[in-house]
Formats: sequence, structure tokens, C-alpha cells
Amino acid sequence: MEEVRYDFTVKTSRRNLYLAVLIAYLGPVATGFVLGWSSPYLVQLEAPNSEFPVTKSQGAWLASLLPLGTVFGPFVCGWLLDSVGRRQTILLYLLMILAGWGLMSTWSIWLMYLGRLLSGIAYGISIAVTSIYIGEISENSVRAMLNTMFPIFSRTPLLISYTLGPQIPYHGFIFLSCLPVILFLLMYNKMPETPHFLLLKNREDEATEALSCLRQLPEAFISKEINEIRESLSKKKKGTWKELFTKRGNVRAVVILSSLRASWQASGGSTIFLYAQIIFQLTEISLRSDLCASVLAVVLIVGSLLSPPIVRRWGYKRPLIASTLGSAVSMVPRPFILYVTIIQ
Repeated sequence: MEEVRYDFTVKTSRRNLYLAVLIAYLGPVATGFVLGWSSPYLVQLEAPNSEFPVTKSQGAWLASLLPLGTVFGPFVCGWLLDSVGRRQTILLYLLMILAGWGLMSTWSIWLMYLGRLLSGIAYGISIAVTSIYIGEISENSVRAMLNTMFPIFSRTPLLISYTLGPQIPYHGFIFLSCLPVILFLLMYNKMPETPHFLLLKNREDEATEALSCLRQLPEAFISKEINEIRESLSKKKKGTWKELFTKRGNVRAVVILSSLRASWQASGGSTIFLYAQIIFQLTEISLRSDLCASVLAVVLIVGSLLSPPIVRRWGYKRPLIASTLGSAVSMVPRPFILYVTIIQ
């Protein structure tokens, strides 16, 4: 009698996971347009024939209120994450960006200031929540790769802004910048909450359903991962501000992160993004300033595309050290070049 064999293997698919990640990354796309706005449009607004004349001082405020708002974003994000959840936090900051663009379209300088500040807060929330959401829904094998794609989605809108900004009307660009938010709202129902947050709120049935959807597996096959998440949450305890600066591991993390952000700001990263076209105008280079800004954006995108495979191959530490040293070396000739081209 022939023996009957049963195949109990269940094939998993990452289609729903990748879809959720793609929807989440529409947020960085939206913030990329927010960051790229000032480079082409401050040039237009400060021009003598501007439809809405803006002084250089007002233009400086329009640019600087964005990074100022970014400072407060992570603090707002920390409160939102555990109160309304990761999914709704992403929704809220995208609605803030939509409101910011609405204020930017009014031709009222004070409302434009408010719009830039609001967009800056949303930008700060985006930086914090996107990696948390993607990290909590991803499998271990693809988590690092998916999380390192943030720069790709946030830098591509810079290229679009630098390239199309000088060519299209002011309000046309605002409409273009709202498209990622509109697309997110249309796809929002396809984006599940993270199992971590649902288990944190003791909503186990919903957590199981969300993970089953993400892994495209029957609920019976994901009980092990649910138990692992529950166990990791049980080991966590809510920290205090005091522990952040008294525990050795926490202090080390704060020093590393603060040093990286300080190095980024000291190298002029944000300033170059915000004033790219104006900076190239000041250098009086033979190429058009908007073209130079577009080349800069292309270089940023190429670097972002190289990041995921490099991290997968060598981890985070070595590429980070190499990148920091490379930035330091490139900073050496910069003041001499600026001195020759601008001051003299």
C-alpha cells in the first residue's frame, strides 16, 4: 500500500510587508518636497519681479523655520507613538504637511512662517516614526535593508524640486508636493498598525491579525513570532530622563547620536539643501545654478542607492566611519574655494 505524504509547508510572501513599507515611505517623499522648496522658490520670491516680493530677511526666516520645527518634532512624536500608535502618528504628520502647504499658498508672510514651522515639526516626526514603524513590521532578514531606504525616498523629491522648481509656477509646485500625501490617504487602509503597539495595548487579537496580514500566513503559523514580540516587550521598562544621562550605555548612545547630528549640521548639510541654488549663484560658476543643484541631488540619490547593499554587506559601523571621514576630508578645501570665489 502506497504511503500517503502530506505537505505541511506554508509559503510566506512579503508582498503586504513591502506594500506597507512603501506607503510609510510616502511620508519621507512628502518631507523631501518640503525640504526642497526653499532652494528654487526663495530665488523666485526674492527676485525684483516676484509675484509676491519677499525680502532676504523674510526668506531667511522661511528657510530656517523648517529646521527649527524639526527640533520639536521628535518630542511630539515620542508622545504620539504610545498614545495613538505608529500608524496614526504617520497619518497626523502628513496631515500637518498638507496644512503647511495650505498655509504656504496664502501669500501672507506670517501664515507662510506658520506653514514652514508646522512642516518642520512634521519633518521631525517623520525622521523618528518612519524607522520605528518599518522596524516593527519587518522581518529580521530584511529590516536593515528596508530601514536604510529612507534617504532614497527623501532625496528623490529634492531632485524633482531642484529640477522642476524653476520651471513650474509657485502654486503648481505646491500641488505637486501634495500628491504624496493624497496618495498616502488613498492607500492608508492598506497599512496595518504594528503588532508591537497592539500588544503594548493588550490588543492581542488585532496584533495577530496584523502580523498574519504582513506575513501572509495563517494565524496559527505566526504564534511563535507573536510570543517573541510579547517577550521582548515584557523585558522593556519605561526609562526616565535621568537614566538617559546616568547609565553608561545610554550616555554612549546619546554621545554617538549627538556627535553624528552635530557633524551633519557643522558640515552645512541642511544649509546646502535649503539654499542650494542660491549658494551656486554666489559662486558665479559657469553652469546654471539650478542645474548645479540638480547634479547635487543626483549625487545624493546615488549615495542613497549604494547605502542598503553596503549596510547589508559590512553592517552600520564601518560605512558610517568611512562616510564621516570622507565628509571631513571634503570639508578641508571648501573654505578656501568659497574665499576665492565669493570674498575675492
